[in-house]
Amino acid sequence: MIFDYSTGRILQDLSYLRLGIFTGGWDDQYDGASRHTDFYLHTLRQYLAHFTGLPAAHSDVQGPAASMEKGSFAAVGRALGLDGAAEGDPVRVDLPGAGPVGAVLDFRNEHFIGLRTGDAMYRFFGRDAWGGPVGIALHRFAPDAAATADQAQKTWQDWLNALYA
Repeated sequence: MIFDYSTGRILQDLSYLRLGIFTGGWDDQYDGASRHTDFYLHTLRQYLAHFTGLPAAHSDVQGPAASMEKGSFAAVGRALGLDGAAEGDPVRVDLPGAGPVGAVLDFRNEHFIGLRTGDAMYRFFGRDAWGGPVGIALHRFAPDAAATADQAQKTWQDWLNALYA
């Protein structure tokens, strides 16, 4: 929140409400929501720093039931060739539908991976830790992003399904 003390007014405010249904008790739900929130806020910072004002399209992909098994998220990092790569590293990844591209591994921990290219952010969610499926959010920034969103979503859904087949 940005507060102007001279006028006593709030100049800017960001509210965030996270809803979700996770298995387990309150502690698991709180942990999952808190960790997701950290990743979402990081993604917002990346957007503001690199993509503000560009045409955008968002796609969301959920993994099959096999991706809900605890520990299954590690397969995503391996499939992307990120073994040994740390947060902040420049990487070269073979992305479905895009081929080999340079990216920055802008976020990485045991539950989430964030890749940023010149025209997209790829967000990988290890929801298996909380009883949910592995997920991918595609944030693509290009004049044709909206027109190609359905194909991009299908391509990544096929990739995720094959990974957990």
